[in-house]
This record gives sequence, structure tokens and C-alpha cells, in this order.
Amino acid sequence: MTILKESLVRFMQMKNKSKKDLAFDKERAKFRSEIRQLKCDIQSKDLQIRGLLSQIHDMESEIERLKDWNNRLLEYMDMPDEDMQRVLKEKSVEAEVDRILGDFGKIFRSFGGGL
Repeated sequence: MTILKESLVRFMQMKNKSKKDLAFDKERAKFRSEIRQLKCDIQSKDLQIRGLLSQIHDMESEIERLKDWNNRLLEYMDMPDEDMQRVLKEKSVEAEVDRILGDFGKIFRSFGGGL
């Protein structure tokens, strides 16, 4: 019964409004709808911006990694053969140590521990 009364009150209020008030209400509703749509668009653009910023960060990290790699290669080009052999041996030892440590980590994880 309350809903019926509220509807009747709204109807009576609308009937008592002037044409100017009705036109204003209609225009206000239109602008509110447009504002809601623009807010939704802003949220969508913010999401896109965050995604693009993340991509930029990833690409900048990759650029730095490649610059480091390029600088190392340039250093290797200027090295005498003996130094180059020494560096290659050191790198292979480092790779072997990394592999062994990785294996130990797997063993510890299999027993429920972690590194």
C-alpha cells in the first residue's frame, strides 16, 4: 500500500509542476545520464593507462637488460684471448654453481623446507 501512495504522491507532484520545471527535470536527468557515462569512460581509460604503464615498465626493464648485455659483449670484443678464456671459464663455473644450488633448493622443497 505504501508504494501505491508514494507513486500517487509523485504523480500529483509532477502534475503540479510547471512546464518549465518538467523541462528542467528532463534536462537534469539527461545530464546525470551523461555524467554516469563519462565516469564509466574515465574508469575504462584509467584501466587502459595502468595497463600501458605496466607495459612501459616491462619494456624499460628489458631495454636495461639488453643494454647491459650489449655492454658486456662490447667489453668481450676488446679483451685479449687469454682474458676471454678466463671470463668464459668463470661464467661456466657460475652457471654450474647456480645449477647445483637450484638442485639443492629442489631437494629442500621436496622435504617441506624452502629457501
